[in-house]
Amino acid sequence: MQADVFWNGGVDADWANAANWSGGLPSQAGAGNAIINPGSPNATPTVSTLGNTTVGQIYVSINAGLDVIGGSLASSDLVTGIWGNSGVVSVSDGRLTLSSYLNMGAGGFDGDVSISGGMLESAALSINTSGGARMSITGTGSYVTNSSQLGNVSYWVAHQAIVTSGAGRYVNIDTSTLPGKLVLTSALRTTTDIVWDNGSGDNLWTTPTNWNPDGTPGVIDTARITNELSAFLTGSAGSVNAVVIGDAANNGALNVQGAASLNAGTITVGSAGNASSWPSYYSHAAGDVATTGNMVFGVSGGRSQSYFTAGTLQVGGTMRLGSAAGAGASSLALNGGGGTITAGSLEIGSAGSLDFDFLGGTSLKTLTVTNGISLTGSSALTVRNAGSVSLGASYTLLDGLSLSGTFGSVTFDGFAAGLTPSLVYDRVGGNLRLTIGQAIPTITINVGSGTQTQTQAGYPLLSGSTRVEKTGAGTLVVDQANTLTGSTTIQQGTLRLANGSALAASRLVPVAGGTVSLTPGLQTTMGGLAANAGGLTDVGSGLVTVAGGLSAADMLTALLAGRGDGSWNGASGITSSDAAADLAQSMPRTVGWLDNGGGSVTFAFAAPGDTNLDWSVDILDAANFLAGGKFDSGTPATWNEGDFGYDGVVDILDAADFLSTGLFDAGGYNPPASASGGIAAVPEPAVWPLLAVVFGMIGVRGVRRRSSRCAR
Repeated sequence: MQADVFWNGGVDADWANAANWSGGLPSQAGAGNAIINPGSPNATPTVSTLGNTTVGQIYVSINAGLDVIGGSLASSDLVTGIWGNSGVVSVSDGRLTLSSYLNMGAGGFDGDVSISGGMLESAALSINTSGGARMSITGTGSYVTNSSQLGNVSYWVAHQAIVTSGAGRYVNIDTSTLPGKLVLTSALRTTTDIVWDNGSGDNLWTTPTNWNPDGTPGVIDTARITNELSAFLTGSAGSVNAVVIGDAANNGALNVQGAASLNAGTITVGSAGNASSWPSYYSHAAGDVATTGNMVFGVSGGRSQSYFTAGTLQVGGTMRLGSAAGAGASSLALNGGGGTITAGSLEIGSAGSLDFDFLGGTSLKTLTVTNGISLTGSSALTVRNAGSVSLGASYTLLDGLSLSGTFGSVTFDGFAAGLTPSLVYDRVGGNLRLTIGQAIPTITINVGSGTQTQTQAGYPLLSGSTRVEKTGAGTLVVDQANTLTGSTTIQQGTLRLANGSALAASRLVPVAGGTVSLTPGLQTTMGGLAANAGGLTDVGSGLVTVAGGLSAADMLTALLAGRGDGSWNGASGITSSDAAADLAQSMPRTVGWLDNGGGSVTFAFAAPGDTNLDWSVDILDAANFLAGGKFDSGTPATWNEGDFGYDGVVDILDAADFLSTGLFDAGGYNPPASASGGIAAVPEPAVWPLLAVVFGMIGVRGVRRRSSRCAR
């Protein structure tokens, strides 16, 4: 059995001295993880000799650090900032090699890495900057990682998570020196402006006499295309520091065609202060263009008009469309389904307009984003030339890690009669989809304020395949056993279900600004639920079974959104206002869920430990928890198997949640405590101690096994 070893620094600062470690050297057989705690009198271990290794991972604890001043140290993973603010991991000479992850600030705490000399290499890199973790590369130091990390590394450099210091210095990302590797170093920037003048008259970027001074731009140069002239890039342009299209007085244009190839630090289309009546242009019909930093369409006073049809456009930093301060009107058209366009992050601001053009065909390209997508309420989206698109088609327009905001203006142009295009905003999934439905009759029920039953609103029974839309800031109470099979969209206000079969065959679609709620304790069925459409589903103290159309994965996405910061305060997804109220009174309540199979799912107001959602915690729930075989296994688990914390596994934290409610064998706990005076149930004494002992035994095992895991 492997046992963790701990730094004590009792003799000296030498990593390789076994007397400085409690439990022996990290390299010895049977050693577990190497935990670096602040030692005494030598707080920080120092590596200065060759051949040092570890059996397990390296964890840098609170206020602890690591100094590599020579020699070598090899491990699988190094983790900082997991339990609290770590000290600095410093490499000033020698080599620190990690076969897997360098995981910085893993627990949301500070945990800096400083490389001033020598080399630090890891196969992969994770930087959680929420606690302040940063990597600093200075002097002759270098950081090496796999080429697959280019998108993440470029993002962290652009967002100051990987930095250097010194006048005129920048973090250089070398993609060619080591095959399959990225080498990051501190480099001195010496840039020269090379201005396009089309001196030869052939309009080609690669003609040296088309630039002033003569000579094509190089790796330290900024290529400026101005003077209302157009440049055509049809071959290899190598690498440049930056490309700027347009200046304060004139616009410019860059056309990327044929076998074009260009690597740039940044690209800016439209320059500050430009008052020209014509925008600056970027047209990409073929070839490959990549940036390590941002690509900006429109800056202060500058307008831009850009097109991407085919080839590859890879933006390592942030693609900013009309989001710069004071940007002029800036559009980007993505034509047809050819080519690949990606970005580290995407911002579409108030001056930005994004167009998707079918070009009369049936294909559209996806703008793929590694990190988050941010939209402002006054940005614009147009989908055009869709005459050949058929019923039932679906397209992913934007695909990122997360999605915030909406387009303020949406235009659909050229769709065939009888078809209804619509947008689906997946906030947590980070994508925007275009779906093509059939135009069907719609009933709009408007409750401007207050509360009305469906009968009071003029609809004593909802039936047929008609689509229903709830508008207005008020509340509509659906209290009849309706047979409606059409969808029900909640555009504004609240739709409250007050009957177990109120909308048992209808798909509910709460969009941003709309809420679905339940009367207290209601158990109801929905035909379907678009839980990630931007609105809120508040289960209250009730239970909802969704007959179909909502996968367990999408339900979990919605639950995580509704859970918010853990207090069920999310603005979208699935939540419980009763669980939130109970938590505010220190009563542990949450929303539980079940995958019923056959495409059906259930979610309900619940206490941790109520594995079958029958609103009591008893021996059946204990049996489910223990018999599921998922405790501390690290394998994916469900609520029924004991995952009460929404992290996908069953561990000691879930066991603690089970025990914390005080509800075992205490009878029903619904209505919630917040509605019944906040009186906590008292567990039955004959059974509770035995259950606590059982969970205590598996808890001890869980703590030991958990110490070797680190979330990455």
